[in-house]
Amino acid sequence: MTDDAWIGLFGGILIALVSALVAILLQRAHEYRKEKATARLAVYTMLLELNNLYFWVVSSEMQQRHPPEEILVKCREVSSQLSEKLRTFDTVEHLEEILTVLFSSSFKTANDRARRLDRLIDAYGELVNPKFAKAISKVSQDNLLGQMQRGSLDTNAPGAWRYERTRSSSVEGDDS
Repeated sequence: MTDDAWIGLFGGILIALVSALVAILLQRAHEYRKEKATARLAVYTMLLELNNLYFWVVSSEMQQRHPPEEILVKCREVSSQLSEKLRTFDTVEHLEEILTVLFSSSFKTANDRARRLDRLIDAYGELVNPKFAKAISKVSQDNLLGQMQRGSLDTNAPGAWRYERTRSSSVEGDDS
């Protein structure tokens, strides 16, 4: 083989290797962005759930009563799940702020914590999906108002954490 043939062969191999390396790096970057978006959405939905629960904590504080134990248990569960998600994927935005809202004893009242949580959710929602953030915020507000009016956590929304199917909400003739 001539020198030109060797140069061509090595050039081709080098181009193939560089192309493969670039493809691998691009694939990893894409997978990372996808994982981050998934983690970001999970964190956002947990923050929303915690915010809905915190309504009852704030309400109880305002009435100078202890919050319902089931609410406190659920708050701890969601906080723990959220903390674990942040631990395993710690490059999500607002990490320190989220941990402060979850665990800091620097807040004087539950209402102070809830207001800070609201601001955090607004900022985080803009990262996740602005249209989704606006729509879910409206649904959450409507749910909170409905729960205040009913004076209970009961809901007929199957996707809600508090959904319990009762006979009155079941479909006629459905014996399952």
